[in-house]
Amino acid sequence: MTRHLIILFFIAFQYSFAQPAPRLAELSETEYGFKKKDMYIINDFFEYKKNFDNFFNIKNGETIAELGAGDGSCSFAISLIYDSLKIYLEDFDSKTLNLKTIEKLNKKYNKLKSKAQTNTFEIAIGSFTSTNLPDNTFDKIFMFQAFHEFTFVDEMLSDITKKLKPNGKVIVLDAFSLKDKEIKCQFGHRGLKIDETIEIFKRHGFYLAKMKSPETNIVNYANALVFDKNTIESTNFTKNY
Repeated sequence: MTRHLIILFFIAFQYSFAQPAPRLAELSETEYGFKKKDMYIINDFFEYKKNFDNFFNIKNGETIAELGAGDGSCSFAISLIYDSLKIYLEDFDSKTLNLKTIEKLNKKYNKLKSKAQTNTFEIAIGSFTSTNLPDNTFDKIFMFQAFHEFTFVDEMLSDITKKLKPNGKVIVLDAFSLKDKEIKCQFGHRGLKIDETIEIFKRHGFYLAKMKSPETNIVNYANALVFDKNTIESTNFTKNY
């Protein structure tokens, strides 16, 4: 009897480890309540909704902006989770970001949202050196896989500084190179190293306050960094970084 129990336990133990982890598509519907394609790239960075909420700490009613927004898909995905946000979509390419594309996405995401859409959207067509966003307006400015595409990084960060509220934050979600492995991108751009990114922001008075995966050492790994001008918050984080 004991021998049979041991065998059954061993089989059950093996079976539990043989099961594949839930696929990202399944997690998207379980965690966010929407299909992966509708969440765009959000759950590539954050599989679990509670981790997304805790990391970004977005509050209903905030004013946020996405730089290098493309057609705005990522911000519309965020609009499924939150209410009463004022969202500015910024890009230099008016062929990709325009009223027609926004109206199309707005119609799509209004159908997906279980309640009336209370978020509002604005478009800003920027340049390589300026966002053309209103000054002193934003609680958070996001860059989803866009920061490595900046040609004039210092000029853009100088401009971004003017756009944030006094306690505003800049959030960079990107793939970062390692010391010995550089990510090659289009148009001669490259994936920056995390330490290099931290130093660039520090030149403009921004300090690293949060990182999704400070322990990662995998090239092409999707990481997320939060910068603000609160040196106390940064010091508390970097003690353990």
